[in-house]
Amino acid sequence: MKIILLITLSCLLCSLVAQPENDHCESAIVLPAQEWCSKIRAYTIFDATPSISEGQTCTGDENALMKDVWFEFTALGNFVFFGVTALEVPVAYQPRLFTISIYTGGCTQKVADRCVVGNVDVHWIIGDDFIEGQTYLARVAISVDSLRPEDAVLDSMGNFGICLDSYNDSIVCSDLPVLAFGDTLVDLGNGAQLSATAASDSMSVKYDWFVGDSLVCDHCPTVEVFPEAATVYTVVADDGQCQGQDQVEVQVRIDEDVEVYVPNAFSPNGDLNNDRITIYGGPHLASILQLDIYDRWGELVFRRIDFPPNDALWGWDGSRGGNHAPNGVYTYLAQVKFSDGSTRQYSGTIQLLR
Repeated sequence: MKIILLITLSCLLCSLVAQPENDHCESAIVLPAQEWCSKIRAYTIFDATPSISEGQTCTGDENALMKDVWFEFTALGNFVFFGVTALEVPVAYQPRLFTISIYTGGCTQKVADRCVVGNVDVHWIIGDDFIEGQTYLARVAISVDSLRPEDAVLDSMGNFGICLDSYNDSIVCSDLPVLAFGDTLVDLGNGAQLSATAASDSMSVKYDWFVGDSLVCDHCPTVEVFPEAATVYTVVADDGQCQGQDQVEVQVRIDEDVEVYVPNAFSPNGDLNNDRITIYGGPHLASILQLDIYDRWGELVFRRIDFPPNDALWGWDGSRGGNHAPNGVYTYLAQVKFSDGSTRQYSGTIQLLR
Protein backbone atom coordinates (compact mmCIF):
# COMPACT_ATOMS: atom_id res chain seq x y z
CA MET A 1 0.00 0.00 0.00
CA LYS A 2 1.44 3.30 -1.07
CA ILE A 3 1.06 6.04 1.49
CA ILE A 4 1.07 9.65 0.32
CA LEU A 5 3.02 12.26 2.25
CA LEU A 6 0.51 14.80 3.61
CA ILE A 7 1.03 18.22 5.11
CA THR A 8 0.30 18.71 8.81
CA LEU A 9 -2.94 20.66 8.96
CA SER A 10 -3.59 20.80 12.67
CA CYS A 11 -0.66 23.14 13.44
CA LEU A 12 -2.00 26.03 11.41
CA LEU A 13 -2.45 29.35 13.19
CA CYS A 14 -5.80 31.06 13.43
CA SER A 15 -4.93 34.67 12.53
CA LEU A 16 -7.05 36.47 9.97
CA VAL A 17 -5.50 38.08 6.92
CA ALA A 18 -7.01 40.22 4.22
CA GLN A 19 -8.87 38.52 1.37
CA PRO A 20 -7.86 39.81 -2.09
CA GLU A 21 -10.22 40.16 -5.00
CA ASN A 22 -9.79 36.74 -6.61
CA ASP A 23 -13.11 35.31 -7.76
CA HIS A 24 -11.80 35.01 -11.36
CA CYS A 25 -8.87 32.93 -12.59
CA GLU A 26 -7.11 36.04 -13.97
CA SER A 27 -6.48 37.12 -10.38
CA ALA A 28 -5.51 33.69 -9.03
CA ILE A 29 -3.35 33.67 -5.89
CA VAL A 30 0.12 32.30 -6.67
CA LEU A 31 1.13 29.67 -4.11
CA PRO A 32 4.60 28.38 -3.21
CA ALA A 33 4.87 24.83 -4.49
CA GLN A 34 6.54 22.99 -1.64
CA GLU A 35 5.68 22.39 2.02
CA TRP A 36 3.49 25.43 2.46
CA CYS A 37 0.32 26.03 4.46
CA SER A 38 -1.77 29.17 4.71
CA LYS A 39 -3.10 30.23 8.06
CA ILE A 40 -6.54 29.08 9.05
CA ARG A 41 -9.11 31.71 7.95
CA ALA A 42 -6.64 33.06 5.40
CA TYR A 43 -9.21 32.79 2.61
CA THR A 44 -12.93 33.34 2.50
CA ILE A 45 -15.69 33.34 -0.07
CA PHE A 46 -17.76 35.91 1.82
CA ASP A 47 -16.95 38.59 -0.74
CA ALA A 48 -16.50 36.49 -3.88
CA THR A 49 -18.82 37.58 -6.70
CA PRO A 50 -21.27 34.84 -7.79
CA SER A 51 -20.69 33.79 -11.39
CA ILE A 52 -21.99 31.18 -13.83
CA SER A 53 -18.87 31.33 -16.00
CA GLU A 54 -17.55 28.14 -14.40
CA GLY A 55 -19.62 25.23 -13.12
CA GLN A 56 -18.72 22.35 -10.84
CA THR A 57 -16.91 20.17 -13.34
CA CYS A 58 -16.95 17.04 -11.21
CA THR A 59 -20.66 17.17 -10.39
CA GLY A 60 -22.09 17.96 -13.82
CA ASP A 61 -23.67 21.14 -12.43
CA GLU A 62 -22.04 23.26 -15.13
CA ASN A 63 -24.45 26.20 -14.91
CA ALA A 64 -24.55 26.53 -11.13
CA LEU A 65 -24.31 29.96 -9.55
CA MET A 66 -20.91 29.72 -7.89
CA LYS A 67 -18.72 31.46 -5.35
CA ASP A 68 -15.05 30.62 -5.69
CA VAL A 69 -11.41 31.42 -4.94
CA TRP A 70 -8.66 30.71 -7.51
CA PHE A 71 -5.07 29.64 -6.84
CA GLU A 72 -2.07 28.97 -9.10
CA PHE A 73 0.95 26.75 -8.46
CA THR A 74 3.77 25.04 -10.34
CA ALA A 75 4.44 21.35 -9.67
CA LEU A 76 7.99 20.70 -8.49
CA GLY A 77 7.60 16.99 -9.16
CA ASN A 78 5.15 14.26 -10.03
CA PHE A 79 3.51 14.28 -6.60
CA VAL A 80 1.17 17.11 -5.53
CA PHE A 81 -0.91 17.42 -2.39
CA PHE A 82 -3.48 20.23 -2.41
CA GLY A 83 -5.57 20.41 0.77
CA VAL A 84 -8.44 22.55 2.03
CA THR A 85 -9.04 22.69 5.78
CA ALA A 86 -11.44 24.39 8.15
CA LEU A 87 -10.09 22.82 11.32
CA GLU A 88 -10.37 25.00 14.44
CA VAL A 89 -12.83 27.29 12.67
CA PRO A 90 -16.33 27.61 14.22
CA VAL A 91 -18.86 25.31 12.59
CA ALA A 92 -20.88 28.21 11.20
CA TYR A 93 -17.86 29.31 9.15
CA GLN A 94 -16.69 25.95 7.82
CA PRO A 95 -16.77 24.98 4.14
CA ARG A 96 -19.76 22.94 3.01
CA LEU A 97 -20.51 21.06 -0.22
CA PHE A 98 -17.47 22.49 -1.97
CA THR A 99 -15.31 21.38 -4.89
CA ILE A 100 -11.60 21.53 -5.63
CA SER A 101 -10.94 21.64 -9.37
CA ILE A 102 -7.50 21.48 -11.00
CA TYR A 103 -6.97 22.96 -14.49
CA THR A 104 -4.10 23.04 -17.00
CA GLY A 105 -3.53 25.37 -19.95
CA GLY A 106 -3.65 28.68 -18.11
CA CYS A 107 -6.60 30.95 -17.51
CA THR A 108 -7.53 31.64 -21.14
CA GLN A 109 -7.31 28.04 -22.41
CA LYS A 110 -7.82 26.04 -19.26
CA VAL A 111 -8.68 22.37 -19.45
CA ALA A 112 -10.19 20.45 -16.51
CA ASP A 113 -7.62 18.01 -15.16
CA ARG A 114 -9.21 16.57 -12.00
CA CYS A 115 -11.80 17.46 -9.40
CA VAL A 116 -13.19 16.30 -6.05
CA VAL A 117 -16.34 17.17 -4.11
CA GLY A 118 -16.36 17.42 -0.33
CA ASN A 119 -18.54 18.55 2.54
CA VAL A 120 -16.20 17.55 5.33
CA ASP A 121 -13.86 19.52 7.52
CA VAL A 122 -10.81 18.56 5.46
CA HIS A 123 -10.56 17.59 1.83
CA TRP A 124 -7.76 17.37 -0.66
CA ILE A 125 -6.55 16.43 -4.11
CA ILE A 126 -3.53 14.15 -4.15
CA GLY A 127 -1.78 12.45 -7.04
CA ASP A 128 1.53 11.12 -8.29
CA ASP A 129 0.92 11.83 -11.98
CA PHE A 130 1.39 15.60 -12.10
CA ILE A 131 3.91 16.99 -14.60
CA GLU A 132 7.07 18.50 -13.14
CA GLY A 133 7.42 22.18 -14.06
CA GLN A 134 3.82 22.55 -15.27
CA THR A 135 1.64 25.34 -13.90
CA TYR A 136 -1.83 24.44 -12.63
CA LEU A 137 -4.89 26.41 -11.61
CA ALA A 138 -6.77 25.26 -8.52
CA ARG A 139 -10.32 26.47 -7.88
CA VAL A 140 -12.10 26.10 -4.55
CA ALA A 141 -15.79 26.70 -5.17
CA ILE A 142 -19.27 26.25 -3.78
CA SER A 143 -22.67 26.37 -5.44
CA VAL A 144 -24.84 29.10 -3.92
CA ASP A 145 -27.88 26.82 -4.35
CA SER A 146 -26.26 24.14 -2.19
CA LEU A 147 -25.93 26.41 0.84
CA ARG A 148 -28.07 25.09 3.67
CA PRO A 149 -30.80 27.24 5.27
CA GLU A 150 -28.69 28.05 8.32
CA ASP A 151 -26.01 29.40 5.96
CA ALA A 152 -28.37 31.74 4.13
CA VAL A 153 -27.45 34.76 6.25
CA LEU A 154 -23.75 34.18 5.62
CA ASP A 155 -24.32 33.51 1.89
CA SER A 156 -20.80 32.17 1.71
CA MET A 157 -18.67 29.08 1.73
CA GLY A 158 -16.85 30.13 4.88
CA ASN A 159 -13.26 30.64 5.95
CA PHE A 160 -10.66 28.05 5.03
CA GLY A 161 -6.94 27.38 4.83
CA ILE A 162 -4.83 25.83 2.07
CA CYS A 163 -1.95 23.36 2.24
CA LEU A 164 0.24 22.58 -0.76
CA ASP A 165 3.13 20.16 -1.19
CA SER A 166 4.89 19.20 -4.42
CA TYR A 167 7.91 16.99 -4.97
CA ASN A 168 9.18 13.85 -6.70
CA ASP A 169 7.98 10.78 -4.85
CA SER A 170 11.19 9.02 -3.84
CA ILE A 171 10.54 6.50 -1.07
CA VAL A 172 13.46 4.09 -1.47
CA CYS A 173 12.77 1.41 1.15
CA SER A 174 9.92 -0.23 3.04
CA ASP A 175 11.67 -1.67 6.09
CA LEU A 176 11.41 1.16 8.64
CA PRO A 177 11.11 -0.48 12.12
CA VAL A 178 7.81 0.60 13.71
CA LEU A 179 6.22 -0.35 17.03
CA ALA A 180 2.54 0.31 17.72
CA PHE A 181 1.11 0.33 21.24
CA GLY A 182 -2.48 0.08 22.43
CA ASP A 183 -3.59 -3.56 22.36
CA THR A 184 -6.31 -3.43 24.98
CA LEU A 185 -9.82 -4.32 26.06
CA VAL A 186 -12.33 -1.49 26.53
CA ASP A 187 -15.96 -1.33 27.51
CA LEU A 188 -18.33 -0.35 24.73
CA GLY A 189 -18.37 3.43 24.39
CA ASN A 190 -14.97 3.97 26.01
CA GLY A 191 -11.93 5.13 24.07
CA ALA A 192 -8.54 3.52 23.60
CA GLN A 193 -5.31 5.49 23.23
CA LEU A 194 -3.06 4.18 20.45
CA SER A 195 0.51 5.31 19.82
CA ALA A 196 3.47 4.43 17.63
CA THR A 197 7.18 5.04 17.41
CA ALA A 198 9.65 4.43 14.58
CA ALA A 199 13.38 3.75 14.75
CA SER A 200 14.45 6.63 12.51
CA ASP A 201 17.00 9.43 12.67
CA SER A 202 14.51 11.77 11.01
CA MET A 203 12.90 14.45 13.18
CA SER A 204 9.75 14.47 11.04
CA VAL A 205 8.41 10.92 10.96
CA LYS A 206 4.75 10.90 9.94
CA TYR A 207 2.27 8.35 11.29
CA ASP A 208 -1.00 7.47 9.52
CA TRP A 209 -3.58 5.16 11.13
CA PHE A 210 -5.90 2.91 9.11
CA VAL A 211 -8.71 0.40 9.56
CA GLY A 212 -8.32 -1.70 6.44
CA ASP A 213 -7.89 0.86 3.64
CA SER A 214 -9.85 3.58 5.50
CA LEU A 215 -7.78 6.41 6.96
CA VAL A 216 -8.55 7.00 10.65
CA CYS A 217 -6.02 9.74 11.37
CA ASP A 218 -3.16 11.25 9.39
CA HIS A 219 0.00 12.69 10.93
CA CYS A 220 -0.93 11.28 14.35
CA PRO A 221 1.77 9.78 16.61
CA THR A 222 -1.12 9.10 19.01
CA VAL A 223 -4.82 8.70 18.32
CA GLU A 224 -7.90 7.97 20.44
CA VAL A 225 -10.40 5.52 18.95
CA PHE A 226 -13.91 4.42 19.95
CA PRO A 227 -14.56 1.06 18.26
CA GLU A 228 -17.99 -0.57 18.44
CA ALA A 229 -16.51 -4.05 17.99
CA ALA A 230 -13.09 -5.70 18.01
CA THR A 231 -10.99 -3.71 15.51
CA VAL A 232 -7.47 -4.02 14.13
CA TYR A 233 -5.69 -0.69 13.55
CA THR A 234 -2.67 -0.37 11.26
CA VAL A 235 -0.15 2.46 11.63
CA VAL A 236 2.14 3.35 8.73
CA ALA A 237 5.25 5.40 9.51
CA ASP A 238 7.10 7.41 6.85
CA ASP A 239 10.35 9.30 7.48
CA GLY A 240 10.69 10.62 3.92
CA GLN A 241 13.01 7.83 2.82
CA CYS A 242 11.56 4.62 4.26
CA GLN A 243 8.19 3.29 5.34
CA GLY A 244 7.12 0.64 7.82
CA GLN A 245 3.96 -0.49 9.59
CA ASP A 246 2.63 -2.30 12.63
CA GLN A 247 -0.79 -3.25 14.01
CA VAL A 248 -2.71 -3.19 17.27
CA GLU A 249 -6.08 -4.72 18.15
CA VAL A 250 -8.70 -3.18 20.42
CA GLN A 251 -11.20 -5.61 21.89
CA VAL A 252 -14.63 -4.34 22.95
CA ARG A 253 -16.59 -5.69 25.91
CA ILE A 254 -20.38 -5.32 26.05
CA ASP A 255 -21.69 -5.78 29.58
CA GLU A 256 -24.78 -7.99 29.30
CA ASP A 257 -25.97 -6.75 32.68
CA VAL A 258 -26.31 -3.20 31.36
CA GLU A 259 -29.97 -2.60 30.56
CA VAL A 260 -29.49 0.41 28.26
CA TYR A 261 -26.35 2.12 27.05
CA VAL A 262 -25.88 5.05 24.65
CA PRO A 263 -22.32 6.12 23.67
CA ASN A 264 -21.59 9.74 24.55
CA ALA A 265 -19.74 10.49 21.29
CA PHE A 266 -19.42 9.33 17.71
CA SER A 267 -17.45 10.33 14.60
CA PRO A 268 -19.44 9.97 11.33
CA ASN A 269 -16.49 10.58 9.00
CA GLY A 270 -16.88 7.55 6.74
CA ASP A 271 -13.97 5.54 8.18
CA LEU A 272 -16.32 2.67 9.15
CA ASN A 273 -15.39 3.20 12.81
CA ASN A 274 -17.94 4.69 15.22
CA ASP A 275 -19.85 6.20 12.28
CA ARG A 276 -23.36 5.84 13.76
CA ILE A 277 -24.99 6.35 17.14
CA THR A 278 -27.67 3.95 18.43
CA ILE A 279 -29.04 2.25 21.57
CA TYR A 280 -27.26 -0.72 23.12
CA GLY A 281 -28.32 -3.02 25.92
CA GLY A 282 -28.29 -6.47 27.48
CA PRO A 283 -30.44 -9.50 26.66
CA HIS A 284 -33.52 -8.06 28.38
CA LEU A 285 -33.66 -5.06 26.03
CA ALA A 286 -36.18 -6.16 23.39
CA SER A 287 -36.63 -3.17 21.09
CA ILE A 288 -36.29 0.58 20.65
CA LEU A 289 -39.79 2.00 20.37
CA GLN A 290 -38.58 5.46 19.36
CA LEU A 291 -35.31 7.38 19.20
CA ASP A 292 -35.35 11.16 18.72
CA ILE A 293 -32.24 13.34 18.43
CA TYR A 294 -32.39 17.14 18.73
CA ASP A 295 -29.90 19.90 18.04
CA ARG A 296 -29.00 22.55 20.60
CA TRP A 297 -31.95 24.69 19.50
CA GLY A 298 -34.40 21.86 20.16
CA GLU A 299 -35.04 21.07 16.50
CA LEU A 300 -35.53 17.41 15.60
CA VAL A 301 -32.71 16.12 13.37
CA PHE A 302 -33.37 12.35 13.52
CA ARG A 303 -36.25 10.02 14.39
CA ARG A 304 -36.54 6.25 14.08
CA ILE A 305 -39.41 4.08 15.34
CA ASP A 306 -39.53 0.41 16.35
CA PHE A 307 -36.08 -0.97 15.54
CA PRO A 308 -33.72 -3.51 17.15
CA PRO A 309 -31.02 -2.52 19.68
CA ASN A 310 -27.28 -3.22 19.37
CA ASP A 311 -27.22 -2.66 15.60
CA ALA A 312 -25.49 0.57 14.49
CA LEU A 313 -27.03 0.34 11.00
CA TRP A 314 -30.35 1.44 12.51
CA GLY A 315 -28.82 4.45 14.26
CA TRP A 316 -28.18 8.05 13.31
CA ASP A 317 -25.41 8.60 10.74
CA GLY A 318 -24.84 12.26 11.61
CA SER A 319 -26.74 13.62 8.62
CA ARG A 320 -29.46 16.22 8.46
CA GLY A 321 -31.57 16.83 5.39
CA GLY A 322 -29.12 14.85 3.27
CA ASN A 323 -26.11 16.88 4.45
CA HIS A 324 -23.60 16.50 7.26
CA ALA A 325 -24.90 17.86 10.56
CA PRO A 326 -22.38 20.22 12.19
CA ASN A 327 -20.11 19.14 15.03
CA GLY A 328 -21.52 19.76 18.46
CA VAL A 329 -23.63 18.43 21.31
CA TYR A 330 -27.02 16.84 20.56
CA THR A 331 -29.76 15.62 22.90
CA TYR A 332 -31.41 12.22 22.56
CA LEU A 333 -34.74 10.96 23.87
CA ALA A 334 -35.35 7.21 23.68
CA GLN A 335 -38.37 5.05 24.52
CA VAL A 336 -37.39 1.38 24.91
CA LYS A 337 -39.19 -1.90 25.57
CA PHE A 338 -37.92 -4.81 27.67
CA SER A 339 -38.57 -8.52 27.29
CA ASP A 340 -41.13 -8.47 30.11
CA GLY A 341 -43.23 -5.94 28.19
CA SER A 342 -42.33 -2.96 30.35
CA THR A 343 -41.17 0.32 28.79
CA ARG A 344 -38.86 3.07 29.96
CA GLN A 345 -37.68 6.44 28.72
CA TYR A 346 -34.02 7.53 28.59
CA SER A 347 -32.43 10.86 27.72
CA GLY A 348 -28.98 12.38 27.56
CA THR A 349 -26.46 14.10 25.30
CA ILE A 350 -24.08 12.90 22.58
CA GLN A 351 -21.11 14.64 20.99
CA LEU A 352 -20.77 14.63 17.17
CA LEU A 353 -17.10 14.87 16.16
CA ARG A 354 -15.81 14.47 12.61
